Amino acid sequence: MKRLIATGIGILLLFSACDSPISNMQSNLQTGISNPISAPGITYSRESVRADSARKAAWQRFRNKNGDKWRVRWNTHTGLPASIFMGLTKKKYAGNAQQAAHTFLAEHRELFGVGDLKQLKYVKTQTYRGVRHVTFQQTVKGVPVYEAEYKVHLRGNGQVDMANGTFYPNIEVSTSPAISKSGAVTSARSDLELPAGTNLKTTSKLVIYRQQDQFHLAWKLTLFSKQPFADWFYMIDAQSGEILYKLNQLTDVTGDGDVYPTHPGLSSVTNKPLYRLNGNGSLDGVYANIVNDESSEAYSASNSFQYSPSNTHFDEVNLYYHVDDYRQNFIDGIDDGRLNFTKITAHAHASDPNFGDTNAWFSPSSGDLYFGDASSSSFYNDFAKEDKVIQHEYGHAVIYDVQSGIQSESSEEGAISEGTPDYWAGSYTGRSVIGDYIGSTRDMDNPDVTSYSQYESEEPVEAHRGGEFFSSILWDLRNSVGGNTTDFLVYDALYRVTGDPDFLDFSDAMIAADYEAYQGSDADEIQNTFAARGVGSFTPLDVSISGPSSLDTLETGTWTANVNDGTSPYSYTWYSRSDYPGTSWSEVGSGPSYSGASLFSFDLKVEVTDANNRSGYDIQGVSVVEIPQPCPSCPL
Repeated sequence: MKRLIATGIGILLLFSACDSPISNMQSNLQTGISNPISAPGITYSRESVRADSARKAAWQRFRNKNGDKWRVRWNTHTGLPASIFMGLTKKKYAGNAQQAAHTFLAEHRELFGVGDLKQLKYVKTQTYRGVRHVTFQQTVKGVPVYEAEYKVHLRGNGQVDMANGTFYPNIEVSTSPAISKSGAVTSARSDLELPAGTNLKTTSKLVIYRQQDQFHLAWKLTLFSKQPFADWFYMIDAQSGEILYKLNQLTDVTGDGDVYPTHPGLSSVTNKPLYRLNGNGSLDGVYANIVNDESSEAYSASNSFQYSPSNTHFDEVNLYYHVDDYRQNFIDGIDDGRLNFTKITAHAHASDPNFGDTNAWFSPSSGDLYFGDASSSSFYNDFAKEDKVIQHEYGHAVIYDVQSGIQSESSEEGAISEGTPDYWAGSYTGRSVIGDYIGSTRDMDNPDVTSYSQYESEEPVEAHRGGEFFSSILWDLRNSVGGNTTDFLVYDALYRVTGDPDFLDFSDAMIAADYEAYQGSDADEIQNTFAARGVGSFTPLDVSISGPSSLDTLETGTWTANVNDGTSPYSYTWYSRSDYPGTSWSEVGSGPSYSGASLFSFDLKVEVTDANNRSGYDIQGVSVVEIPQPCPSCPL
């Protein structure tokens, strides 16, 4: 990750902390400077380079003067010192830290390759344990060179014990921009594709930016927005407008908190990392912002949130952990960046005006998630303490973002709306049951409604009950083709269905998605998995006949039916017909094989049905060769 250095207004503020008055700065900078020297032949290179003879000679002179304990590490891209260390200068440099450090660099500018020390602009002095650390910024005609700093480290008595940093000699670049600051901001804003009307706070500064072995005059920009939350760093070429570099600067702080990794029935309270916090002391991060509807929100300056399960803030921590984990480790794995929301607000201790606090829900109007508390009157437990309930409600937010026309009503559409997030939560956790802690269980392995005929007989079916049936189909498919494939196909299908889809609409969409992504390798399995629950028809069984294709007159042949898919036991019916046009089929046998003979050529057909009433057939033509009859009048 790029390291940001103090430039712009930050430098001006740091000037006030100098141990030398600003008014004396320019005169102090000239101390010890005679005629500027050049640094011929020194340029930045991506290839490894060695120190040249002039630098080696200067280093030897430095050691002769200051002792052989000194060590040097050469910058392999410039041949200049990256650091000199492990010694003390014999000389004690006088004046304040800025003056002393500048005099030191002036005396040894041939070693450091600095032809004109005016290129090094004083930035700040920091003092720690008596050592003064003086920072200079490289500039070209007053424009700072990004990430090109040099530091001199002075003991309290003025002796230098280290000098280090990066200096790029002989930079040749125009410092007159062709692209205005506003033009650069417009370019970056367009690249971010933020919603119209987004209020952006921007900062900008001209810098010299190194990209590989080229130097560019560039606009260094930061763009910050509270809604949607965004904090980006850009380097825009000030001549061409090209985006040279960009970085998402969202603070990524890892805290910790006490949570239930699953729910109280399956796990104990465990301290877990809380990733992607914004570092402001609250449960606010890249993916989740947690609020408490019954009290103030949890706060920790150290980002450590440890509460007992009875504490009002425990549910907040549990919500943050599971929302962040689910989005990062599951949803982002099946989404390709199309979702229109990154962060979502989740409410702990919420109260539904229709159901009181015994509910959990997603609100399309607010875009927020809500989780109610335990209720003795309804025997429900705390909704915010079950991982799959949290994941289920988050799934609703995803579905609404992708296909807002899918509503949770008593219809096949409603079953899809409730069953899809049940399936996703089950697939992520590997558990078929949801609601086993809160007290309202649905099980994809053992649904109450097991077939479409039962579903039809009970219509209208409540959305969650219908969702259990629909999710059981997806769960069956997951067991046959795998979780990753099924997860993706379910997600892709949401982009393909229209509002108010039924089960077959969804099956068709999944098959189409499979043809696009996997060349249809799972298409038959999708159709047959839906059909096994009574939704639609099976694909035909893959049936073939093996046996002779030609016989002599009245010679007996044996043919066998081969079935390459389906579920045993199988039933077989054999048919035969003459190969003369207009002849109808006649049933001639049953079982996996058939034997017979004929005077004339014929067609043979077998129909096979499996245990799931899935059927298929194959036809084979058999040529009968007539045996020549003896001629009575022919001579012996």
